[in-house]
Amino acid sequence: MKFLLLNALICLIIGGYSLSPGFVDSISFELGKGELSEEEIVQYLLELSYQNQDEPMKAIEYGKNVIAIAKKNDMKRQLAYAHGYVGMAELRLGNHRKGIEHFIKSAELFRELGLYQEEGYALGSIGTAFQKQDDLPNSIKYNQQCLDLFEQAEDTFFIANTLLNIGEAYRVFGITDSAELYYDESMKCLNLLEGNPSVVKRKALLNGNLGLLHVGKGLLDKAETELEAAYFYFEHDNSLRTTFMSNLGRVYYMKGDTLKGIEYMAKAYEIASQENLKVQSKDISLQLSEAYEKMNDYQNSLSFYKRFKMYNDSLKDIFNCS
Repeated sequence: MKFLLLNALICLIIGGYSLSPGFVDSISFELGKGELSEEEIVQYLLELSYQNQDEPMKAIEYGKNVIAIAKKNDMKRQLAYAHGYVGMAELRLGNHRKGIEHFIKSAELFRELGLYQEEGYALGSIGTAFQKQDDLPNSIKYNQQCLDLFEQAEDTFFIANTLLNIGEAYRVFGITDSAELYYDESMKCLNLLEGNPSVVKRKALLNGNLGLLHVGKGLLDKAETELEAAYFYFEHDNSLRTTFMSNLGRVYYMKGDTLKGIEYMAKAYEIASQENLKVQSKDISLQLSEAYEKMNDYQNSLSFYKRFKMYNDSLKDIFNCS
């Protein structure tokens, strides 16, 4: 089974539209006054699209409103960010092809604007989306383009992030030696940036990825240590939390703590299904089906296998229609 991470989620969350703390709460009220210019409305809607990434449908709605206004008023910079935010939300929902379409538009616009680092962030997101479609060559291709831009810009943090993404692509496809090599290079870059708050998050994600790698290699004690660190760090990010939580459950189960393992996997499934995280729901359904089968609980095993098939078919329909 493949458990895919949204490694590039931070790629387009960059400057230009950040508002002061507490201001976001008043955005809807301000929009309701009807006294704002179109440029101000676009800025507010962009902030809403960014702030609602944990609720992807809302993020998409706000982002598409920005796209409509920005196109009409030739606001290329705002349009580029909007496509990026909508692309991120589509990835969270498992709509990978739609995400790719938006990221490509975002990258093209940033290139026209001469914003090469922002173009790099979009290219990295395309690489992640192709990874989720089991397309390793295109994933590596776009991540390498991203890496080239960041190396030209001498941006150590995003070099580290891209190396992490490439390592994750190799891990997902079972090329563990290459994965470990890129993870190691990523950590070396991050260690040069101690004191940067964003580094802590990247290291936590690296912990999680290493944990998943160790699960695949059967190194359960190492996997438990890494996954616990990542799970507790990302407790407020449901997309990553469910991935790490379910795999931590797998580790407990494989180490003989059956009830704790089932508890973690079942809770992860509950969160993923409530948040409409289709990819995670699909993967965790299969995990639970296999776990219950080994316990000779064939009723629950069949129930979760049916859910796995439902999500799998739904994602295939999305890919075919998008």
